[in-house]
Amino acid sequence: MLRFRLFGFPIYVSPTFLILGVFLLDSPIGAQGILSFVAAAFASVIIHELGHAFAVRQTGGVVQQITLHGLGGATSWVDPHGRINWSRKILIAAAGAGLGFVVAGVLYLMVRAGLLGQTASRVIISPFQVALGTAANEGSWGVFFLGAFIYVTIAWGLINWLPIGGLDGWHILSELLEKWIPNRGRMLAAIIGVLVAAGAGWFLFSQGYRFAPIVLMLFALQAFSGARATPRQPQPAPPEARGEG
Repeated sequence: MLRFRLFGFPIYVSPTFLILGVFLLDSPIGAQGILSFVAAAFASVIIHELGHAFAVRQTGGVVQQITLHGLGGATSWVDPHGRINWSRKILIAAAGAGLGFVVAGVLYLMVRAGLLGQTASRVIISPFQVALGTAANEGSWGVFFLGAFIYVTIAWGLINWLPIGGLDGWHILSELLEKWIPNRGRMLAAIIGVLVAAGAGWFLFSQGYRFAPIVLMLFALQAFSGARATPRQPQPAPPEARGEG
């Protein structure tokens, strides 16, 4: 496992992160293209998790570690002083994709302004339309990396904001619903997560993706199982029953 520190945060990279390259073995981009794409995904996930970590630090929490693994990344943190309420948890959950959108958005605007060269302007048509094959055929690996980074960061950031269990969007929804419907909000969020995962999975499957729908459903079902296993907190007694009337 690779270990290093960045901005004071301990970062651990599991060997399973390299599994991403396995799904590109049948692509025509070659070994150098696969390595470049994995490197772009690595940079994208690091920035995403740093967004969470910076938000944790800013709201009074302590980041224990950032872990990169085969399905993305995770930021582990604690709240030793009890300062992080539900609204700050939402901020932390949203900050990962938020930082990614800022970084990738600035780079894309630089591409469109022609500041990163004509090849970049020709290859990176939009955040969702990147001619990686063209960059690979021309041997423009810097542009390939840039295009892959922008695509992965924007696309994965948007997916991460879906209310599917395990993703940032689900954490945001569950905190909101638990605030509005105490003791029932997390379960309702888990049910919504399963339905959204089914819809998103069907769409991705229809677009030719085979692995992503399975991952989304596994995330959603895991969150649903966790919500069922979480015991409900007892409701506080009315004031008159506690001698406060």
